[in-house]
Amino acid sequence: MRPPRFWTALVAALSLVIAPIAGWPGTAAAQTTQTAAAQTAQLHGLRGDYYVSAPGTYDQFTTLKATVVDPNIDFNDLEPILDSLTGQNDHNTIRWTGQIQPLYSETYTFYMVGDNGFRLWVNDQLIIDHWVDDWGNPQTSTPIALQAGQKYDIKVEFFEDFGGSNLHLSWSSASQPKEIVPNSALYLPPGFTYPGPLSSTVSADGGTVALAFDKAMQDLPAGETAHFRLPVNGADWPISSVTLDPSDASTILLNLGEPIPRQAGNSVRVSYDGQGGITTTDGSAVPAFNTYVLNNSTYQITTPWAKDVSQTRPLPEYPRPQMTREQWQNLNGTWQYSAAGPGQAPPIGKGLTERILVPYPPESLLSGIQRHDDFMFYRRTFTVPAGWRVGDACPLADSCRRLLLHFGAVDYKATVWVNGVRVATHTGGYDSFDVDVTAALKGAGPQELIVGAEDQTDNAPYDEPIGKQRNNPGGIWYTPSSGIWRTVWMEPAPAAHIDRLDMTPDLASGTLRLTVRASGVNGEQVDAAAFDGDTKVGAVTGQPNTVLALPVCTASRYGSSPAAAWSTPWAATSACARCRLAARAASRTSCSTARSSSTWAHSTRASGPTGSTPRRQTMR
Repeated sequence: MRPPRFWTALVAALSLVIAPIAGWPGTAAAQTTQTAAAQTAQLHGLRGDYYVSAPGTYDQFTTLKATVVDPNIDFNDLEPILDSLTGQNDHNTIRWTGQIQPLYSETYTFYMVGDNGFRLWVNDQLIIDHWVDDWGNPQTSTPIALQAGQKYDIKVEFFEDFGGSNLHLSWSSASQPKEIVPNSALYLPPGFTYPGPLSSTVSADGGTVALAFDKAMQDLPAGETAHFRLPVNGADWPISSVTLDPSDASTILLNLGEPIPRQAGNSVRVSYDGQGGITTTDGSAVPAFNTYVLNNSTYQITTPWAKDVSQTRPLPEYPRPQMTREQWQNLNGTWQYSAAGPGQAPPIGKGLTERILVPYPPESLLSGIQRHDDFMFYRRTFTVPAGWRVGDACPLADSCRRLLLHFGAVDYKATVWVNGVRVATHTGGYDSFDVDVTAALKGAGPQELIVGAEDQTDNAPYDEPIGKQRNNPGGIWYTPSSGIWRTVWMEPAPAAHIDRLDMTPDLASGTLRLTVRASGVNGEQVDAAAFDGDTKVGAVTGQPNTVLALPVCTASRYGSSPAAAWSTPWAATSACARCRLAARAASRTSCSTARSSSTWAHSTRASGPTGSTPRRQTMR
């Protein structure tokens, strides 16, 4: 079990008990004679009955504490809701009832995952039964045939033992992609009397909550803000004023001190204590209510620097400053984009309808997409500069160079096509990869580049390292980061060229164990040198792709014991002493992790000497 989460006293306002109404059996609070006017339309949502279990148990529907209206079953964190409605967040049970209406006449499959046990009935059939004290164990229902436009009874039961709590209900069919069962497909039970507004919605800009009733209101008394509460994910949101909609007197507007962000999801609720003196034009008092608020906000919290991001040259910096080639081209910018399905063929030669700003993940605001897709395609074209002497632009075979395409990171599985030719596949969302695409080039004009990415996050069928990323973020869970999320770039390189350098300092011997990883080599050798400032302090020659011992100094070695080693006086004149100092400053780590700006500088060549400067290596 995950440890319980603790909240401030403001959480108590998250879901105040709806004022009990005739027709709500078993409600524990005092009865009231005020009831809402009969509503002509069946409202969306589910009736939620919140219980505490008998002492010594955790899965019994013993004492009903509250009845509220919930939007659907998509709760990232039930802890503050349980606290406010039942007075405790352990040993609780909840029963949701209502009706569900599908869009298609097809066989549907339902999916549930939560912390802890749950079960689901549709049309009086038990199709998921996981009354088990565990968490994060996804369950799939027995398929059930449903008819479009017909309403079916639905019931969900849930128990919380101790620790964290969450619950999610999804569905899918041949025509219905898998998604959380939406509020629009759910209806309150027939005959259930509800005193609140017909609808409650957050505006697109996040700055207003509109409460639409079935009757017009009289002018509102002063001081109404004190009688409304608007909890968002367990904390009261500031309400600056309460007014009537100038164009519709049946709608009450809560004008907010700060906009509600899109990421708040369905954690928004509104409650009215019934003591504000709000009355309809026929003189009926509006009773207390507590209900969900549909969050239609598109507002997203941004940093002060978001507005400065270039739409044409995002992250224009050279992506590998420690090993540079003078000629290169950044491929960041606007790409074509589309969600995809598992196993879908790449859109070779076909334009995609959406646009994404690379290298920002599609879930991010800066990307322009702002959603998660399990499977996705990116598409763009590029042109190789004629001066690079690559492919058809190279008249002399012995001077031709290769075109290398680099990806800083693509999460999680990536496949790359150039001009319809699959040139690379890569698994792993945190490391870079590159590919020689020379053979796939066609002529000297535009070249088509397509990247397919797969990142199912917590739905992945493989052991994908995801940390706290979840497809339904909230509470302790983070928004996923999928697809291309680091710089994409290309560069020309000689047929024999350096790919990377593997370096391990050996302080005891005063050497740097150096492996020059190279491609296309055919008898070339490596010359490597270490410098202290402008003074060469060591050199070595050898074969690429083998370990070379590069001497860096002739200073005395450390003493035989750790105490003797760390009592050695520090000098400022030898590369070895600087390495020792850097290691000491980095908690005795090796020089390669100390990141001292003056520790190591070296030059390498694969087929001839190249220029080098301290802390930067010019590559061939």
